[in-house]
Amino acid sequence: MVKRADTPPSELTFQFVFPDDHNPEYATGCWGGVCPNTDISMHFYVERAALPKKVTHTVEGGKLGSEVRRDPQNPPLIRFVTTGVVMNQAAAEGFHRWLGQKLEEAKKLRQTATGGK
Repeated sequence: MVKRADTPPSELTFQFVFPDDHNPEYATGCWGGVCPNTDISMHFYVERAALPKKVTHTVEGGKLGSEVRRDPQNPPLIRFVTTGVVMNQAAAEGFHRWLGQKLEEAKKLRQTATGGK
């Protein structure tokens, strides 16, 4: 007699578990690529001007005055990498679909908020 496999469930419920100190990071960009094993590597960063190493101010009447010098004069832009993610192709495809859906939702909300403009 052949035993039939149980029928797959019609629903799955996932509970999200995260630490009490969970704090999402803000990102202004992402850098990455395909790993030798074909996983996808993404490193999220915040792009901003670098802080100078030193800033010199005048002292006027015992109070801090205006800035007169900074080193370096024109700090470079930096990309401060806050976190990274590596995922396999199947997970990356799911992330791609999910992100596309969220972008569409955001677009619709923006159009609603601006009266379709």
